[in-house]
Amino acid sequence: MEPFATIEDLQKRWRALSPSEAETAATKLLYASAIIANEGRRSGIDFTDVDETTGIILVSVVCDMVKRAMNAEADSAPVKQMS
Repeated sequence: MEPFATIEDLQKRWRALSPSEAETAATKLLYASAIIANEGRRSGIDFTDVDETTGIILVSVVCDMVKRAMNAEADSAPVKQMS
């Protein structure tokens, strides 16, 4: 399957990536897209032929998933609690 978002999409919405970051991001873009596609199938949604609005939403969600995963520190959860 092709990811719903590209490295270029991610960089437009976030920042420039080093070559090693781009390699990691490419894998994470594929994984995030697969998660969304799998959940869609489970709900009876087919993402093979989407309209422009749905495509924009898919790109945005996948990029947000990858940004969050890449911002997470290796030794901590990606969410921090504050009181």
